[in-house]
Amino acid sequence: MERRFVFLTRTSHSIGVLILVWENVDFQVKSTHIDDLGRFIILDTLIQDTPFLLANIYAPTKASEQGQFLDEIANHI
Repeated sequence: MERRFVFLTRTSHSIGVLILVWENVDFQVKSTHIDDLGRFIILDTLIQDTPFLLANIYAPTKASEQGQFLDEIANHI
């Protein structure tokens, strides 16, 4: 089976995160939330007519940055 890239975040400072979906899956993106630093992708989707919220998150490792980052994620969920 072939995979297809749905979304890939990338900045000049990082490779980012991505979400892959099999080509034969009935997949529809209703909305996207992507941060400027390439640390998360949140997709509001329909997969075979069933709603799903998909997320790929790469959280900061510095404790001083984690609280604000998690608050930002929570605002999108």
